[in-house]
Amino acid sequence: MTFAQELAKRICAMNYEHFPSETNQWAEVGILDTVGVTILGSRDDSTRILEKITAADRATGPCLIFGFDRRTAASEASLINGTASHVLDFDDCCNTMSGHPSVPILLGLFALADEYGASGKDFITAYITGFEAECRISLGVNMHQYIKGWHPTVTLGVFGLVAVAGKLLRLTEEQIATALSIAASMSSGIKTNMGSMTKPLHVGLCGRNGLLAVRLARDGFTANLKIFEHNQGYFNVFNGEGNYDISKILHDWGRPLHIVDPGMGIKQYPCCASTHPAADAMIALAQEYDLKPGNVTRIDSYTHWRRLKHTNRPEVSTSFQGKSASNMLLLVR
Repeated sequence: MTFAQELAKRICAMNYEHFPSETNQWAEVGILDTVGVTILGSRDDSTRILEKITAADRATGPCLIFGFDRRTAASEASLINGTASHVLDFDDCCNTMSGHPSVPILLGLFALADEYGASGKDFITAYITGFEAECRISLGVNMHQYIKGWHPTVTLGVFGLVAVAGKLLRLTEEQIATALSIAASMSSGIKTNMGSMTKPLHVGLCGRNGLLAVRLARDGFTANLKIFEHNQGYFNVFNGEGNYDISKILHDWGRPLHIVDPGMGIKQYPCCASTHPAADAMIALAQEYDLKPGNVTRIDSYTHWRRLKHTNRPEVSTSFQGKSASNMLLLVR
């Protein structure tokens, strides 16, 4: 059995009745937080530009575009809403994934629920299944994939969305395995584009591509089911030989569920989580010493090398750049 088939087997076996009691609580937190940051993100220029461009295609459908007074097809809604959800960098995060677990899967799930209808039970089951799938894969590929420069929110999140959509649409194990294999060729996102409008676009493209992979597989489209473990497959291309561990992904699946333990982090500030320690330290110093900008001579901020690689922005000229800049050297009087 290939990895894609093993993964599909576990996705299909996820059952609401087997979830611990606290699962619903955390699912509700993740859903509410994502809805909030998406509505706020819908006001951003990047979301408005994307909505304007896609509106020219005159796509119609039942799916809500958050913050706009029109509905559209699921693929377009996932693209726009996914982008809006990540544009503020205010969305939840998870250390296991080294990224944002909810936004790559929830906006596609909302679109599917609009299109096909879904009970609350089915919605939460699909959400938790996708959350588990993307975090589980991350156990086998991070931190190497993260350090290498891939954006895990999307290079892993696209598989979470396949799990979400496959679960909600009740695809067979073989169909989900095929969708995962299709999605492996759609998994992309390079961290160099952090600090620009293209970073949140990663999430929008993830949503659109994940739904496309599932629909293609459902209708008989084919893919190589050895796409993950092949010598030119996902693991070797994204990580390189010897830099991943499949056994960590499959062992003790769902015990515990990642949405419960270690769970998600709800952000206090709308910026990269790697910058939060510096923000906390600055606030604490300002409160303790009643600091004012005019009184500060110099600030040195030291960031772990793993985080510094994508937050190293000594010259910040836009709000996007500021959201992912953690190293600063301020020379003040």
